[in-house]
Amino acid sequence: MRLELFSGSATLFLAASVASCGDPTALGLPASPVLADVQNLVLAPACATSGCHDSSAAGDLDLSTEQLSREQLIETTPTNKAARASAWLRVTPGDAETSFLYRKIIKPGLGEGAAMPIGLRLTQPYVDLVERWILQGAL
Repeated sequence: MRLELFSGSATLFLAASVASCGDPTALGLPASPVLADVQNLVLAPACATSGCHDSSAAGDLDLSTEQLSREQLIETTPTNKAARASAWLRVTPGDAETSFLYRKIIKPGLGEGAAMPIGLRLTQPYVDLVERWILQGAL
């Protein structure tokens, strides 16, 4: 099954195997995602790209490997001043609303910077995947 990751003019297709995704939703995405799923399906193809959150680490955030993503996302303080003033973390396990990663994907507020990924928009199934991952404890 092939799934569209981005909407808009830029489109990236990912192969999603139901057999390798555990308990899949109707679209073949895992119902109980772990960081490896989020890394492979969202962070690596959409965020850890050249000049963004790869080794060049925009915002002091390198998402190029699962280990770096775990270290730099989960329960860490963002560099964004508005997010810090709100006492948010990059990812707050169990709470998508105070997870700056989720806010950057859905619609950042005043002072929170541009929506991510820049120039693209994740389709709803991938937004939901990130939200489920956070709500289920960001494991």
